Amino acid sequence: AKAFARLISLTALTALLILCGTFFPFFGFVCMIAAATPLALLGCIDGANFLSVGILLLELFLFVTFSPLMSLYAALGCVPLAVTIYTLYLKYNFKFNNNKISGGVALLICASAAIISKLLLLIIFKFLTGRNILIPDAAQLELIINNLAGPGGGAEVQQVKASLLQAIAVMPYILPSILIIYSSFEGVVNYVLCLKILNKLNLNKKLPDLPKFQEWTFISQAKSIMPVLILTFIAGFFIDGDSWFEGAIFITNLRLILNALFFVQGLAFAVWWMNFKNFSRIARIILIIFLLFPLMWMGVILLGVSDMAFNFRLRLSKQDN
Repeated sequence: AKAFARLISLTALTALLILCGTFFPFFGFVCMIAAATPLALLGCIDGANFLSVGILLLELFLFVTFSPLMSLYAALGCVPLAVTIYTLYLKYNFKFNNNKISGGVALLICASAAIISKLLLLIIFKFLTGRNILIPDAAQLELIINNLAGPGGGAEVQQVKASLLQAIAVMPYILPSILIIYSSFEGVVNYVLCLKILNKLNLNKKLPDLPKFQEWTFISQAKSIMPVLILTFIAGFFIDGDSWFEGAIFITNLRLILNALFFVQGLAFAVWWMNFKNFSRIARIILIIFLLFPLMWMGVILLGVSDMAFNFRLRLSKQDN
């Protein structure tokens, strides 16, 4: 009885998250990001049979109640990641090169599954509807911005409006980086949520553990990442911001992906430094929220670049000792 109750409740929660992501702007984005978690938990707790029935019920509900496209979105945008997490849970003792799969490798697998499924979804939706589901409708967004800004407005309002319209015009050119960053973030969020919940349940199996966020780093890949960063920085001087030829599109997307990596690196170092300095919990929360404001993103990225170049965590630890 408990298993069937979980089947209905977790499947209904998945449908609710997908629907919220469709009909509510910002709140819906948060819901859509975590839509694979309930199905993954269903598989991990009750097995493949219940997971299969849950997927079938979800698809039937969305197909009959809303539209085939909604059902297709769930099948390609949500189910593959849930199945991937369930497989990692099932194969916890699986070894690769005589080593058990680490949490970092598991995150990479989840991010890859999310990227591939979103790419496939993008191609199919583009073929069926002629629309790109990852890029908002430019005309609709422009109408909203114009209504919010009003016919008049001061110079600052008009400047913000111009910046937003410019960002809308650029979005089609940065689609590859949007796809990779969004899908990777989705994979990480769902994996972390499943890991935390399953650890609370104390089941026989579990997902590979992750290091604490303050220990996250890409320093081991610095020899590969730093030369690419330097090359993209130099190439930026030869790219005109108003012309979008193939080389400019590639460099811009590569730079955005690198910025996402350095943002994670910088934020992880900031959390490590706050623990290193014994900040109180409240102070840490306030500072992290402050660093997540868009105006602070470039500072966090620069901090990540510096930490990758000089390995501040190792140097400060040695100095403290």
